[in-house]
Amino acid sequence: EAELESEDPNNVSLGIGGRPDQNVHFKDNYYYQYSKINGENPTPQNEIFITQDQYLKEADLKEKSTYINKLKWSENKFDFSSLERNKYPLLKNYSDQEGIDIPKDSEHMVEKNGKVETMINEQNTESNTQEISEIEKELPYEVFSYAENEIALYENATIITAENGTKAKREEQIYVKDGKLYVLDGNLPMKVDQVILDSYNGKEYETILGTDGKLYDLKEPLHYPQNFVNENIKSITNNLHTEYKITTVTYQDGSTLKFNYQTGKVIEENKIEKEESIWEYIRKQLSKKQELIDIDTANYEESNELIRKLEELPVEEAIEQENNRESQGSVEEIFDNIIGIENQELSSKYKDHYLTSYDSKTQKFVVYKEEDLLNVNNKLVETENEKIEKNNLTQYAIANKVNSDNRYGIIWIIGIIIAILIGLAILNRRKNK
Repeated sequence: EAELESEDPNNVSLGIGGRPDQNVHFKDNYYYQYSKINGENPTPQNEIFITQDQYLKEADLKEKSTYINKLKWSENKFDFSSLERNKYPLLKNYSDQEGIDIPKDSEHMVEKNGKVETMINEQNTESNTQEISEIEKELPYEVFSYAENEIALYENATIITAENGTKAKREEQIYVKDGKLYVLDGNLPMKVDQVILDSYNGKEYETILGTDGKLYDLKEPLHYPQNFVNENIKSITNNLHTEYKITTVTYQDGSTLKFNYQTGKVIEENKIEKEESIWEYIRKQLSKKQELIDIDTANYEESNELIRKLEELPVEEAIEQENNRESQGSVEEIFDNIIGIENQELSSKYKDHYLTSYDSKTQKFVVYKEEDLLNVNNKLVETENEKIEKNNLTQYAIANKVNSDNRYGIIWIIGIIIAILIGLAILNRRKNK
């Protein structure tokens, strides 16, 4: 970690300044990603011979595994307990060490032309650039504009292009409907662009057409017509560019059904009538496949509850509270900082937006932060669930438990009140007799 100044930009480097081409011979060398070279963060232009995988961020510097596995530091020589105080590891057997603070990324990113100049990470290495170029040879299914980004949806990926032209690839399928972002798991066996995405009456709808010819409701179920046949579906019309709650289902035999998915009302139906032998009927029954997509929506509400907690207390703030727990005062003050006050108006300090997505591998809903998904400097995007688990943040579990206990407490009180009222009614009735 360094801040370097040099009159000769060709003879300055986080490694060997006079001969930066020799940096490639270093082993187990790593550099802080937001160091400064003549007032700028390192980039492939001013640090030609340092590769992206040699840079570490704030989160990396807080992990003991970084020093053990990457820097090869020995536990016999270094004291890692200082990491809990946001200090670099200390040398063992040396007294009176105050320690050096681990840098905060937000305080070391250089602003240029009003925008933060961050490192061009692996996303923009040659291999990733070629991969994106290969994908872009095909025509995208959809192209959306969202938060000053262009979002292009392809068969097996989504390409995000920032305002400055920097691109990032996402395995997820990202859609925009009525100014709202939707993220679908890229591993779902579904037909791209064959979706119904909507939000109304306080509920969210995500319905997809599986490759097995069936419709799957990932969140709230659509209203289907009576006796709706959910098999052998060839295609559906998506609702991405219309305000009407209408879709047309086309079956393999050419039959079509147009209906309002908000009410279930049939608007138009065109059946292809053809005689079917008993043997054809038996063959179809025997060849019927089981559900291709196994959806367990039990924890959907849990993910929405987590979003409510994240809006009150973002993960980054929770990590900071965890690190400064000793200086936060009484248990009551810490508790209030963690869960907030019930029904308290959200602080204007937090502007983060979150969204839920069904994970086909875990069969559970996960929560994404929009900023992480759209940040083209992120090669891999962590869900908020992964951040919470990685940092062992018990705040959210405590908050959920407290809310649950509050609900049960209210139910218990209501039950007592009802019992008292019934008792008084019985006594009053006996008294009147």
